[in-house]
Amino acid sequence: MAALKLNYRVIPKTEVDVIMARYQDLFGLYQHGTPAEIHTVGLYQTQEADRMQRELLHQATAFPGK
Repeated sequence: MAALKLNYRVIPKTEVDVIMARYQDLFGLYQHGTPAEIHTVGLYQTQEADRMQRELLHQATAFPGK
């Protein structure tokens, strides 16, 4: 069985902080927001946070040169 070599990069703390702040904002909105605010702002923030998370995951697992 061939060994699997993993290439990864360390995600800088500043990038992690941005994602954590987005999730904290979303959590605060769910605690204190009206249903209309939760629907409009929450949907956008969730999509944006998911996009950033996918991008960071891709960067962390992408092979060099690709």
